[in-house]
Amino acid sequence: MSNFSVDDPTTKANTPVFPAIKGLYILAITAESLAHDVLRSVVQMADEMLRNKNPIFASLWEDHMQADTAKKIANIQFAGSLIHTPQTMQTALVGWLKQEHNIVCIPDLNYNFFPQGMRDPQGRENYFLFYFDLDV
Repeated sequence: MSNFSVDDPTTKANTPVFPAIKGLYILAITAESLAHDVLRSVVQMADEMLRNKNPIFASLWEDHMQADTAKKIANIQFAGSLIHTPQTMQTALVGWLKQEHNIVCIPDLNYNFFPQGMRDPQGRENYFLFYFDLDV
């Protein structure tokens, strides 16, 4: 009879397997269109806020992204009050990924999809939708 068990710490069976990240796509939904340099700055602030409050996001960003992982950022302006619902924001993200990058996006909150909201200096709401395209 063998002493081997699945709980044996010398086996790799208990080691979590993380999927490779093919790309990170960020859709910023803002009160006004932003110039590229301003967009990058506010996305960086949203990213830092999200890393500080969400350990899963932080782990994906800090531990699993490669230097050559594609990172794409786009900005759309609010389209009236309709864009304020979570469903319409996700629909905008899914549409952008399909149209611009030919990616089928199935957002799974706290797995590959991470929204972050913040106010600009004028007090207006802005939303940042982070989507990790995982190789699963």
